[in-house]
This record gives sequence, C-alpha cells and structure tokens, in this order.
Amino acid sequence: PTMLMLRSVGRMRVAAAAAGAGAALCSVAASRAQAAEPPTRKRAVHEVTLRVAQGVEGDFNHWLPTYLKQLLELPGMLGAKVLRPKLAQVEKPAVVFVLGGPGAGKGTQCAKIVDDFGYVHLSAGDLLRAERASGSAQGQIISEYIKDGKIVPVEVTVKLLVDAMASNGGKRFLIDGFPRNTNNMSGWETVAGGGAGGG
Repeated sequence: PTMLMLRSVGRMRVAAAAAGAGAALCSVAASRAQAAEPPTRKRAVHEVTLRVAQGVEGDFNHWLPTYLKQLLELPGMLGAKVLRPKLAQVEKPAVVFVLGGPGAGKGTQCAKIVDDFGYVHLSAGDLLRAERASGSAQGQIISEYIKDGKIVPVEVTVKLLVDAMASNGGKRFLIDGFPRNTNNMSGWETVAGGGAGGG
C-alpha cells in the first residue's frame, strides 16, 4: 500500500511517497503554502510635537497634565517620558508703583528717578485722558464711565498701562496714580501678572 506523509516545515510542505518495505523515495515535491497575509507591523510613536494657538493656550495648559497622566498609564507606554522644550527666558520689565496722596510729590520724585536711573515714567491718569481724547472705541467707553460718574474698569486702565509699556520697549517703569486700592492691584495681577514684575 502507498503511504503519504505531510510534514509542515515553515511555509513549505514536503510530500514523500513510500512503497513497500524498501521505503524508496519516489518523489519529493516542494510547494509554497498559500501565502498568509503578513502580520501588520506595529507602529511606534517616537515623538509628538504640539503647537498651540495663543488664544487657547490657557485652556490647553489646564487640561494637558491630566491628559498626559492618563496617556502614560496606557499599556505599552511604560518608560515613556514627557519632554518639555526649553523656552527662551523672557525678561519681565521691572515695575515700581509710586503711591501717595495728592500733592505728596509723586511727580517730582518720578522725574528725579527718571533722570538718575533711567526709568520710564507712566501716569495712569495721563494715559486715561489721552485715550479719551483720541476718540477711539476704548476712549468712548472711558468717556461714558466718567460722564456717569463711575470708576473706569481696572481692566481698561491696566490694558492702557501694559500697551504703553510694550510700545515703549523699556525694561524699568515707574507707574504713578495706580493702583489706588486692592481691587486695582488684583486687576493688575490678573491682566499683567504674567508679563511684568510689580514692585
């Protein structure tokens, strides 16, 4: 009787026919098995770079740490690290608030400090008056508050101060007439706290 043996060797099959007790090799046929689909290679993410628009940077920085923590806990993320680029250190301008009642000599002292130490003098009152006289949209808002006998919102005053500092380009500023109270100081910290060092 004829016996057929099939032996799987990798992707090759070898068929041998043996007859009788002599076990003479009659034929050896080699053929490739039907090619199986090669396994899909796993893709490895080596680096992800995120660039965020300035308008959403605050929100992004708020939820990113939690997201990264969850991401690093996923299977296969063992050993992953979060690399933060070294940001160029931007030197904050030094700001000195000059406080005192009417007639205390704030303007006189500011003039001397400007001459002797090279500070830039900014007056919150002068900036508000100049903006009001300019006829801009913000100037009209200031006029309406003053007409109604209301205090100009601290955010408006701080924005004028910050814009004046940015356009001047100086590194050391004297600000007089501001802050008038703790609410003003809180407004300064909220609006300009990240961009200027108050003194």
